[in-house]
Amino acid sequence: MLSQFDNRTKGLLFLLIFVVLGISYQILLQKQIGAEGVYIKGTVVNVEGRKNGIMITLRYKFRNKFYEGRMGGQFGKQDIGKQFFVQILPPNPADILLLDDKPVPECLTFFDAPLEGWQELPSCP
Repeated sequence: MLSQFDNRTKGLLFLLIFVVLGISYQILLQKQIGAEGVYIKGTVVNVEGRKNGIMITLRYKFRNKFYEGRMGGQFGKQDIGKQFFVQILPPNPADILLLDDKPVPECLTFFDAPLEGWQELPSCP
């Protein structure tokens, strides 16, 4: 009986460590992207209701290659087609930070981002 409890405790401890490491990695990655990332434009292409929240799909272009990223968000179907600024790390553009409070201004919606992205958040003249 005691060995079964020990195995269960070890399993729960391993799971807890795994979850804490995963969350820590995501927090550090988001901080790194925020500090070192370049800005590009992302377009909301899909919004799905899930059991644990809303899942959005963004499409973005970097160095003439298209990417799609999925993440939780506070968007609705009415946001499909809207553009928001996204930050990425150039060595790994699949890791993104959606700036959902930074919609792309209308003056920039019809222009592509520079091939290497913007070093600073762009604005309209």
